[in-house]
Amino acid sequence: MTKEIIRTYTLEDEAMIVRAQIIHDHLVTDLAAFTAKFPFIDGTTTTALQASIDAAEALPLDNQVVSNLKVLTEDVNAQMILGRKALSNLNIYAKLTYPKEEARQRVFGQAHWKAAYSDQEKMMNALEQAHSLASSAPYDTFSFVFSKFIT
Repeated sequence: MTKEIIRTYTLEDEAMIVRAQIIHDHLVTDLAAFTAKFPFIDGTTTTALQASIDAAEALPLDNQVVSNLKVLTEDVNAQMILGRKALSNLNIYAKLTYPKEEARQRVFGQAHWKAAYSDQEKMMNALEQAHSLASSAPYDTFSFVFSKFIT
């Protein structure tokens, strides 16, 4: 399992990495003076600091992460719209197929769809439930029609 990275600073990542590298470089230059006053600061300390800086540089910067999240959010929102349309179409087909049987019309989970329209996880569950029912007997006539809308 990946360890969660918790930032305990408020600067942008790039600025923090640059500052840390400057501090490291000055520390290495004046290491003898630092070690004389602070014996716990030695070559091991500077090596560990450089390793931390290198590890931080290998990670995506905070602005990259935010940009990627925005793109992913747009993608999910677009899929939510398609999910709403697919459920709406299924509802229409159910009403056309079973015009006098309200219980059969609503067997695909329509009671939960309103909540699913604004919740990504509920939408995924609603689509899976509807597709599962639409692909099994006696509703499998829906599977061909409904699968065109969710793929």
